Amino acid sequence: MKQKITALYCRLSHDDELIGDSNSIINQKKILTEYAKKHNFTNLKVFVDDGYSGTNFDRPAFIELMSLIKNQEVSTLIVKDMSRFGRDYIQVGMYTEILLPKENVRFIAINDNVDSLKGDDDFTPFRNIINEWYAKDTSKKIKAVYKNKGMNGLHTGSHSVYGYLKDSKDKNWIIDEEASEIVKRIYGLCLEGYGPYDIANLLKEEKIMCPSAHFASLNQGTKPISAIKDIYGWNGPTVINILSRKEYLGYMINFKTQRKSFRDKKRYRVSNDEMVLFEDKHTPIIDEDTFNLVQKMRLSKRQSHLNKTPNSIYTGLLYCGECHSKLYPIFTKDQKQSLAYLCASYKKDTSSCETHYIRDCVLTSIVKEVIHIIIKEAHINKNDFTSLITHVLSSSTKNNFKSKEKELHKTMNRINELDYLIKQLYEDHVKDMISTDRYVNLINTYESDQQNLMKKKKELEKYLASNNDDKEVSKRLKHIIKYYVEFKELSTYSLNQLIEKIEIHQ
Repeated sequence: MKQKITALYCRLSHDDELIGDSNSIINQKKILTEYAKKHNFTNLKVFVDDGYSGTNFDRPAFIELMSLIKNQEVSTLIVKDMSRFGRDYIQVGMYTEILLPKENVRFIAINDNVDSLKGDDDFTPFRNIINEWYAKDTSKKIKAVYKNKGMNGLHTGSHSVYGYLKDSKDKNWIIDEEASEIVKRIYGLCLEGYGPYDIANLLKEEKIMCPSAHFASLNQGTKPISAIKDIYGWNGPTVINILSRKEYLGYMINFKTQRKSFRDKKRYRVSNDEMVLFEDKHTPIIDEDTFNLVQKMRLSKRQSHLNKTPNSIYTGLLYCGECHSKLYPIFTKDQKQSLAYLCASYKKDTSSCETHYIRDCVLTSIVKEVIHIIIKEAHINKNDFTSLITHVLSSSTKNNFKSKEKELHKTMNRINELDYLIKQLYEDHVKDMISTDRYVNLINTYESDQQNLMKKKKELEKYLASNNDDKEVSKRLKHIIKYYVEFKELSTYSLNQLIEKIEIHQ
């Protein structure tokens, strides 16, 4: 019969701030090997998980080991101590008290004096709970450091977004000249009417490295470039992500995701209210008007440039004047096969709506005429035109300032609430209603939160003081007037810049 394995299992997490086959792993190997030889264990095989948390049992070497155990190829499993096996007392108990005995595997934890051959150790379950408490406490400390760093306007992510690089000295983001040009091109293509999948296919055809390959080529990626199967593997979701990142406006956005518990390694996206945003943290790649216009255009689905379906510069702008459905581009059935637009409800026969059909050439003629009338009026009556645009812009910019004022009010309420809690906590401590350790932990947490909120309050007050509706409107007004003066021809960009929507009536 095949001789069974004596498994020597080693584990070390990233929390120990050690990388690779570290000294601690080497020491574990040494302790386990010496113990095995001293007690005459044979056919030794070492399993190593370096850089894996004890609360996570999805570890490569551990999975391999469990597979061998279930195939009845292991006779004995030896670890340095119980915490090396794991830090989730329920999972550890399931393995050591159910699975290993069922598979007739002897379990030894050297430093904890645990040996299943000698019978149950009544203290082992409590030791497992203590190991889990340690992991939970470590998670809290790391979370506190992470939160403090993020609230102080420092980057919490280990990598920058595509288009930027992390400065090696102060870890701030600096412009990546090569990638930033690709980002600008992606936004430009979107403004021309190209959809995300069209853009991805164009970049792939031109042999432009995808973000993961680009970072890997600069030794800033999560894996080496040799591990990337397709270095030109652009896809729709990647382009969509780039088109939606406010970081390209110069913003830093912290706390976009969080874990539900220290056991759960998956990160979940939080609501916009829970994110913390800092302005002017790095050089913008995209201007705000371009970004907002792209977000508006992204709300409408666009046909691919690469198939035979008709595409149009009016996509997302045409609506039925009766049922308010969108109008979709079609080819006419005559010999010319020209472009036209038809009400979606009529086309699908989902309402009693009339045809509401218009040819592209007719629509373009009307739109051009209207825009030229406006441009002419803008030149003749500059003051009236300026007043009109100012009125329209004022209503949209007020919403942004109201949002900031609401955030400031919420922040000040929380600061006052913490003041009350700190005072109440002090009184409870004086009356011996809570222990000193508990008091110190809570007071430190509250004061840290309050300091971060005070910094946030100052930044919001500074923003509201240095920016106002009139200043914001004036800046955007100059851009719009300049655009009207320099207007030359209809395009996807110009139409979305000038037009909110077009209603087609019978």
